[in-house]
Amino acid sequence: MKYQQPWWVVVGTLLGLAAALAGTLREAGPQVRPGGAVATVNGEHVTRGRFEQMLARNLGSDVALARVVDEELLLQRGLELDLARQHNAVRSALLQAVTQIVVAENAASEVTDGELEVFFNENRSVFGGPARLQVDRILFSGHTVGEEEAELRAITARGQLMAGRAFSEVKARLGDEELFSIPAEPLPPAVLNQHIGPTLLRRALALQTGQISQPIKVGKNTHLLRVVDRQEGEPLEYQDVKTRVLAEFRRRQNQVSLEAYLAWLHARAEIEVYASSESSRGSSPASPRRSTSEAI
Repeated sequence: MKYQQPWWVVVGTLLGLAAALAGTLREAGPQVRPGGAVATVNGEHVTRGRFEQMLARNLGSDVALARVVDEELLLQRGLELDLARQHNAVRSALLQAVTQIVVAENAASEVTDGELEVFFNENRSVFGGPARLQVDRILFSGHTVGEEEAELRAITARGQLMAGRAFSEVKARLGDEELFSIPAEPLPPAVLNQHIGPTLLRRALALQTGQISQPIKVGKNTHLLRVVDRQEGEPLEYQDVKTRVLAEFRRRQNQVSLEAYLAWLHARAEIEVYASSESSRGSSPASPRRSTSEAI
């Protein structure tokens, strides 16, 4: 009579072989499939490159492989939750990443001094010295009347100024007293910054002579600015502003690349616009405008 091993002995032997094989595979590291994938997660390949990035963090092979699998699971879950549309931070990061891809070629390209000098001579007004500004301000103190009341007064004051009331009159009637007044003369930005601070300075530099700003909230206070006088700075020479010239050249180069890329995206997209920005709330939606094109 032929002797047969009990079933549990056979199962135990198979399990032992499986464990030995698994140990051998672990010692050899993750198996790489064709195409450079070290694993698949729900049918998606985890690339060898990503795995090697994990290894570069001084992680063991098993830990690195587990990390990239975990990352892929989280990535797939994020796509499943549509985080790019539901979460502003994710949306912003994705938009910035795509923009960087679009303009990456510009950063790698070389620009000669000759090209920059031509660009500088064609745009000298952009690279002038800093303008001097004479600025007047109305302060609405949130510390005195409360933040909400200060904002309401600023809105009222701007309405009166736009209707033609004298700045000094509105300031006397609705504004609060300032501890230190701004000198009534054109000042360079560095000096003006000492009187009104960086936030108001940036807004003032964007105003034209006689223009009234929108209410500007800084801390608990709200402000209105008016540019009384603006004296443009003296033109500078190319060697004095070479770094600024290169930065502006790149900025415009990137803008052209992005606009061209957006034009390509529009051309290959199907877009339906249901309402213009001029449509008022509560009005009936406009008829959809449709733009279609064959995919490029």
